[in-house]
Amino acid sequence: MADQLNHLIKVAARPSIQLRVIPFDIGGHSAINGSFVLLKFPDGRPVVHLEQLRSGLFVDQPIDVDPYLRAVASLDAVALDPMQSVRMIEHLAASHK
Repeated sequence: MADQLNHLIKVAARPSIQLRVIPFDIGGHSAINGSFVLLKFPDGRPVVHLEQLRSGLFVDQPIDVDPYLRAVASLDAVALDPMQSVRMIEHLAASHK
């Protein structure tokens, strides 16, 4: 596990990656029901990609995308900032050596 956590620390140093951790004590959150990818474009509406067992689905209607926008906003509100996130991962990695 320490190797995996250290890998996350290395990846977080890349300029194109922002690693954010949701602390354990937050409990459940609105995105806990499944993974999704929210795609935002400068000149278009956001699109959500849902991956399922045998297929994927793109959702682009505002009424369907809005819950995912709210989920991302709620996760953003509770997640540690990137520097705090790396420090937490470093602490966890040290405890797994």
